[in-house]
Amino acid sequence: MRPVSKKRQAQMPEYFALVEKLRSECNNRSELSGEQGEWPGVSPHHILGRVSNGLTNPYNIIFLTDLEHKDIHKHNTRERKQALLEYIRPIREKQGYLSIDI
Repeated sequence: MRPVSKKRQAQMPEYFALVEKLRSECNNRSELSGEQGEWPGVSPHHILGRVSNGLTNPYNIIFLTDLEHKDIHKHNTRERKQALLEYIRPIREKQGYLSIDI
């Protein structure tokens, strides 16, 4: 395994705080279907990955059930990613997040 860079280590507290805030805002339910996932509930999916500002950009994160997460990874096309970005944008705007270019 590759060691975690100092830059990434510095981002982790901000990332964990953002994930917990987003999780509470979605009430630990999928932002795609509204379903409650199996324990531990739902998990964050990084639509365009975690590189650059993708780790801490709320517009790049969507909470999904385990089954939804597996399905998205199985059918992870450019069009699907774009559709997820368009889907999550009004949700994040309603939550008060400022738009960040990915």
